[in-house]
Amino acid sequence: DGIAYASTCVVPIEWREYTLRSVREVNHDTSIFTFALPAGQTLGLPTCACLLLRAAGCEHGGGDAVRPYTPISDEAMEGGFELLVKRYQEW
Repeated sequence: DGIAYASTCVVPIEWREYTLRSVREVNHDTSIFTFALPAGQTLGLPTCACLLLRAAGCEHGGGDAVRPYTPISDEAMEGGFELLVKRYQEW
């Protein structure tokens, strides 16, 4: 289909949207975000690798915020993946 993938990870190297299934609060500034993958599919991200996430218009000054995250979910988790995200006050 012409899409390039980073190693065995199911997420291609181009920007893609994934459905946010849930947000679980860990403490006052940290939450676990669970994103959906197709049923039965695992993320397949190699150990020590990360995903780049982009939030349009959320960077200081109005640009797109792009940050690397390493999933905290088990690599065998089917149908989704989890990221631990800390929120910072704008400086």
